[in-house]
Amino acid sequence: MIGMMVAGLTALTMASASARSPDDLGTVNAAATQGSAMADPQAVRARIETARQQAALINQIADKFQAEAAAQYRGSFSAMDWKLEFGARLVYQPVSTLATAFAAGNLGAMQSGLASVGAAKHASNNNQVITLLANPCRIVDTRLGGGGMLGPAFRPWYAFNTPASIAAQGGNPAGCGNYPDADSFFVYVTVVPPGAPLSGGAGFLSMQHDASGPTSSTMNYYPGINTANFGVTACDGCGGTSSGGFYAYASSPTHVVIDLVGVGGPLPVTTMWASINANGSTARGFHTVSSAWLLFTGQYEVIFDRNIMGCSFIAGVGVPGATSPPVGQATTAVRNGTTNGVFVLTTDSAGTAVNQPFHVAVNCP
Repeated sequence: MIGMMVAGLTALTMASASARSPDDLGTVNAAATQGSAMADPQAVRARIETARQQAALINQIADKFQAEAAAQYRGSFSAMDWKLEFGARLVYQPVSTLATAFAAGNLGAMQSGLASVGAAKHASNNNQVITLLANPCRIVDTRLGGGGMLGPAFRPWYAFNTPASIAAQGGNPAGCGNYPDADSFFVYVTVVPPGAPLSGGAGFLSMQHDASGPTSSTMNYYPGINTANFGVTACDGCGGTSSGGFYAYASSPTHVVIDLVGVGGPLPVTTMWASINANGSTARGFHTVSSAWLLFTGQYEVIFDRNIMGCSFIAGVGVPGATSPPVGQATTAVRNGTTNGVFVLTTDSAGTAVNQPFHVAVNCP
């Protein structure tokens, strides 16, 4: 089996020499050219050696975790089929990543380690909570639109926009909703590659928030065999906007069908707050971006890190860190010109505007 995997991986490595960065033999780089790689015998030998190491590690990983995989598999389990499918999914992973996977203590830890590779391209850097749609919604079908077969190149697609824009990608003519606060998308991707089954080498598809790289694979596929997988990609163009999307890359031409399954956003926060000094500076806060005195007596703004239009606001005068409270009151309103801000007016006990320190809380459902 190891010999067969070596031969297959060597062939794939040679065929994809154009997709390898010269300074990282295990990283996909679509900007490199096969001609320059093949012109350097030392680079070719290095790629062959890398392929041998990858093949050996993939076989070792498969052998180590085969028993656990069989125990978790529903239905009949073929060790050979599992190893071949497993190898196809890992063929583009760097040797260092495969070595780390082999060192994992169990199957779950190994899978989690592999899933974290390329996180910068496939997930937001923020902590996320994914909200599932009531029903998956088709956003791309290149058999009907979206620019036809993908690859070998990047192409941008919308995850949400006007219904006409989604329909132009082969998606749902009614659109798939609007998600201005999205940070990422949870999708179900199906590739429909042309050709006779297994008539060529493996290809790979990558989904990410930009058009650099690609640096990892969302899924691998072979000619003539429809393959599907879930994926997560950070959003390109999101942040209070009316549209957002992502980039997809296929190493060889294939039709692509993508269903939007869920939308990722910041972890829910029910209460945000700030303690503000009389000069408008922030003493402390939670999810506070900035604060300022507005150059008119008693008038302040406090800006938070998200849309608070569906929330309630409350404020009271108080000196941050003091043991004796000031006399007066603070009232609130929506800050003009932003959906993330609170306007605060502080007064003395007679209702005359004066500059006062205060505390403000924003409560959201």
